[in-house]
Amino acid sequence: MISFDLIISSIWMPAAANILWPKKIEFKNRILSIVLMMIAFILTMSDNCSELKVVIFFPISFLILFFCFRRDLLTILLVPGTYMLGVLSNQFVNMIFALFSIDYNATRQILLLDCILTTILLVLVSLLIRKIFVFYFNTLQFTNSRKAVISTSLMLAVSTLIFLINGWQLRNLQLDLKTENWYRLLYFIQAVIIMVVFIAVTKSIQASEKAKHEDENHRNLVEYTCQIENMYEELRSFKHDYTNVLLTLSGYIDNNDMDGLRKYYQDTILPTNEKINQDKYHLHKLSRIQEPAIKGMLSAKLINAMNMGLKIFVDIVDDIPSISMGVIDLTRILGIYIDNAVEAALETESKEIKFNVVLDSNSVVIVVMNSFINKGIAINEMEKHAVSTKGEGRGIGLSNVSEILRRYPNVNKMTEMKNEYFIQTLIVENT
Repeated sequence: MISFDLIISSIWMPAAANILWPKKIEFKNRILSIVLMMIAFILTMSDNCSELKVVIFFPISFLILFFCFRRDLLTILLVPGTYMLGVLSNQFVNMIFALFSIDYNATRQILLLDCILTTILLVLVSLLIRKIFVFYFNTLQFTNSRKAVISTSLMLAVSTLIFLINGWQLRNLQLDLKTENWYRLLYFIQAVIIMVVFIAVTKSIQASEKAKHEDENHRNLVEYTCQIENMYEELRSFKHDYTNVLLTLSGYIDNNDMDGLRKYYQDTILPTNEKINQDKYHLHKLSRIQEPAIKGMLSAKLINAMNMGLKIFVDIVDDIPSISMGVIDLTRILGIYIDNAVEAALETESKEIKFNVVLDSNSVVIVVMNSFINKGIAINEMEKHAVSTKGEGRGIGLSNVSEILRRYPNVNKMTEMKNEYFIQTLIVENT
């Protein structure tokens, strides 16, 4: 017969996993993950709860979370993490019982109370950790750092092994109450050490990623500066040549040679006009964006797009002194928009991308518009994780944009399909 305390214990890991997971998941998937994990826990631990059975339960839990949480590999961090939270919560309650000389195994009622208090504590701690780590991970751009994910996975694996060994000793060694409490205290000492090491490692990774990002921004800015210098030299040469071209018109006018003037205009003046209107001469307007990282990234991507044969139109009328968003976040969003625009525009005949920034008294409006072929996917579907017109395993860009913008209540996003153009608009209100 399945005991009530076993049922309560079975909810610890799935409840903690659903609280800690910061990404948007459909409600039915959350309920499904909780039910399946509870069933797996009860079936695995029905005879007795041992460390070996916990290890067996781990891969089952991961598979359940992986498929219920949109096949996100980061769910691998939830399994050991929620296990350790459950252990820490349970051991904390047991230590409180020990302080009042209460044996948590004395009666069924006390054991049940122990499970209920552990559940309440686990939920409260999970909510607190979610708030702390969501902010911390967002600051580190955690989900976009492979080093951070790998290092965290290794730390959790080693920490879980230590917890399992400690649990086996508590369960199987004949310990007096004082020694048993020291073993319980060891859990919390290990948890503090893990936290300190984790913060130190992730801070180191953050510094490395920041340096890498700054190097990339510097390269982009150098490329942008070189492009502007080349355009300046071309325009200087053009000014000199164009003056001479205009002087030659006087000969045709003096001789009243209209046929010759018409031919000269078509053969010489018009090609020169086309040259001055080439896509690359629009890029000088990016100089009105004062943030070097954003300006450098945009110029690098747009220059690359031009080299791929796309027609680029840039329109920025006013100087853009600052935008009320984190530079890295805005750079990521615009990078995703431009990358998507390039891929979509390459499939069309017109091959156009238009980038526009408008400064208002209360906001900055950024528009990325590209020609595209409508493949029948609704806009709300495009913003779901892994939904794409580009094939399997693609399409995480727009879902990442949605995740980033959840941190910015002052930013509104609009997505439109109009007259064979796909239009992404960001309205950033000044704060």
